Amino acid sequence: MFKRYRPELMLAAVLLALVLAVCHWQAPGTRLSAAEVEAYLAQIERLAPMPDDDKAELLRRMRVWGMADDGRPVYMLNLMRYHDRLRPWPGQRIEAASPEAANRHYEDVAVRIALPKGLSMAFAGATQGLGDLPETDNLIGGGPAVDRLDRILVVRYPNRRAFFELISAPEYLKVMPYKFAAMSLVLTPMSGLTVTPDLRLLAGLVAVILLFGFGWWRAAGQPQAPSQRS
Repeated sequence: MFKRYRPELMLAAVLLALVLAVCHWQAPGTRLSAAEVEAYLAQIERLAPMPDDDKAELLRRMRVWGMADDGRPVYMLNLMRYHDRLRPWPGQRIEAASPEAANRHYEDVAVRIALPKGLSMAFAGATQGLGDLPETDNLIGGGPAVDRLDRILVVRYPNRRAFFELISAPEYLKVMPYKFAAMSLVLTPMSGLTVTPDLRLLAGLVAVILLFGFGWWRAAGQPQAPSQRS
């Protein structure tokens, strides 16, 4: 029996290992301790190339958010609007041809750092606009802070620790000015109370499972033909 289904069992073992690896990669972690939060903030304070006032406000908000860690996944809402041209950043030389190019460089580096820590892109998109209404891209509501946005991202981190590790990484702090030189940004942490997968993919997965399950059931129920001796 084992020899007959050996390839299938080996494949199942490999697939199970891959699934467990992904589950571990995306699994929530333990809550941040006060000492850990302060260690991350000390790294940011020492290395972040930001004006003192902006840095102090960032550290204040990060401290409050970090101390309230619940150990659960967090979704970061990114609302972004490109500047008309690259803005200078104190003490930094931004080597990019345009705001769009500067942001691409930033995202390439940030994703490379954050991906091993469990980052996944829950949603990324650009606003569509309203055609002959260039002053807004919102069907309801609006205002200076939320009109004419260019990019919207929802990024999932398995826990707050992963975000702290990203934003305190020396390589990340070196490239952070590219983001602020390229665009204005609102970054809002959210809890994932309701996260719905793409139902088309879910329906396809269920159909494939049923198809292969039905095939296996039929094959297992078929009587084996007697072996012919020469």
